[in-house]
Amino acid sequence: MTRTKAVKVPTASFADWAKLNADKIDEKQAETVQQEVQAVLEARKNEAKSKEAIGLHLRKIQEVLEPKHLFTASLKYFFNMSKATAYRYMELSEIAQVILPGPVFEAAIERGTRIRKDVIAQMPPPKTDDPEKISQYLDALDQQPQRRPQAALETDQEVLAKECVNFVGTRLDRLKANGVDTRTLKAFTKRVVSMILTKGGIEAEIKLAPVPIPEAFIVHRGAPRKEQSEPKAA
Repeated sequence: MTRTKAVKVPTASFADWAKLNADKIDEKQAETVQQEVQAVLEARKNEAKSKEAIGLHLRKIQEVLEPKHLFTASLKYFFNMSKATAYRYMELSEIAQVILPGPVFEAAIERGTRIRKDVIAQMPPPKTDDPEKISQYLDALDQQPQRRPQAALETDQEVLAKECVNFVGTRLDRLKANGVDTRTLKAFTKRVVSMILTKGGIEAEIKLAPVPIPEAFIVHRGAPRKEQSEPKAA
């Protein structure tokens, strides 16, 4: 596994921040914030897998700075992050801590395993402290393919008919552009329609004849026409 180079908080930048807030936080608190800020920056390098890790470290920063009324300003200063975004990360972390036993959650954060509720629901985590068993479980999680949200499939018959007519129409236009004659176009169309009948499980022979294409089915190519305005009265 390729390791990414650690991202360090610019020392001068953090020193300036700590100096500005020296009257509100002590040295130990400043050290904690610096460590957690660096951890957030490192986790953000692989954000797709480390959202829960980001949330965990943001929560630790919040515990120190929220009572001092410095949390929101620190988000902007260190990460250019809104409070709403920070809370979304922290919520993901809290959900992960609910669905995973402590040792499994800690190991997942350490190695940057992506935590997905849908996958974990099908692959319950082991209730164990055994590092080997936890590692095997996280390996299995890492191997799960990422699911993409599926768009709702169109079922409206008019929409589907329009799509079919226009798609086949582009193929007929291509044949015409290549000089195919009417007789060949007729044979091509009959062959395609016959195969569509087979595809649809329609065994009986159907007699077909040309019908007008509805205006709503026609796709106008190029820029839309500008509507002519009524002539102004003289």
